[in-house]
Amino acid sequence: MSFNFLFAIQHRICTFVFSCHCFMMCRRRQVRNVYLQCGHAVNLPEIYIRCEESNCKFSIFHPASCKAPACLRTCWQYHRYPEQYSPHIDSYCPSCSSYQQSR
Repeated sequence: MSFNFLFAIQHRICTFVFSCHCFMMCRRRQVRNVYLQCGHAVNLPEIYIRCEESNCKFSIFHPASCKAPACLRTCWQYHRYPEQYSPHIDSYCPSCSSYQQSR
């Protein structure tokens, strides 16, 4: 096998592991439900998802003994952009549903 081929495989594996690792860190999630019957959208309250990783600075499992400068090299130091979901729901929004039921 050539060096370039092995390097490409190693790079893909490292990229995959890194991307999976990043996804599991503490993060925020934003959900905006879009209701197709009335066209309204409802933002749900943002939630904070805590990971169980000891190498995440924001985790409750991060050891108190982990301090700078080592922590800066070994632990996740910042939040990523929030996860954003926008499910499209084939019904009326809660406001329109309650309005239709009251008529």
